[in-house]
Amino acid sequence: INYFNSLAQIAKKNQNYEACMDYLDKTAKLKEITPRLLNTRPKILADYHLAQNDYEKALEYQNQRVVGLNSTFKTRPKHPVRILGIQKQGEILQAKGDYEEAIQKYQLALSILSETVSEENIFQNPGLHDVLLTFDLIPLLRNNASSLKQLGIQENKADYLSLSIETYSLALKMVSEIRAKYPSNYSRSIISDMNKESIEDGLDLLYYLQNQSKEAGNISAALQFFEQNKASGLFQSLKDLEARKALGLPDTVLAKENQISKE
Repeated sequence: INYFNSLAQIAKKNQNYEACMDYLDKTAKLKEITPRLLNTRPKILADYHLAQNDYEKALEYQNQRVVGLNSTFKTRPKHPVRILGIQKQGEILQAKGDYEEAIQKYQLALSILSETVSEENIFQNPGLHDVLLTFDLIPLLRNNASSLKQLGIQENKADYLSLSIETYSLALKMVSEIRAKYPSNYSRSIISDMNKESIEDGLDLLYYLQNQSKEAGNISAALQFFEQNKASGLFQSLKDLEARKALGLPDTVLAKENQISKE
């Protein structure tokens, strides 16, 4: 079972979903089905159908996975894998265009992470130091901000758009906190990507608001904050490059290091 399951994971990572499904079918024919496999199989199937834009099927399998995770971690409700399962539900709903339901899932995940956040109140964000800072928290905040942005534009709700900007800003502040704690090159590569996506999404919304709103003062202050984060990220990248060149590393080695970091 572990052998076929591992092959399925490798095939999925290489986006060879046909082979992935074949290996999953082989695991299903075996008699010994472990709790881990019961949770892993729907995850892979959800990812497969999401890649095919079959959102209903993807959601069906992801819901199965969350039920399994709730059972597996019933004594550890704050386990990261369970929270990621709920977050994935939100991502599928977001891809489907059901932004309101996606926000509810993201809010549920945030309420599990932080006691200061209510599942029912979507206008509550965790405080900067109310949760354990992890790499997984940043995509959760960014996805929530993105759904708030889409719903706010779709339904012309200014309070959703304001909350979206607030959530993007919180994500950027948490990126800065994490950057200080994880100085390795690999971590900086991941953090840089997180920072870039949050900045680009936030700036896109701010420029939209600037064209739609007369509250130029608030928008201008927010724009300055996002631009400062963008400049800070670029400055850090330049410092890293200068440090490597000072060590006498040739450009080919630097390029190879960059490629490996991204992979």
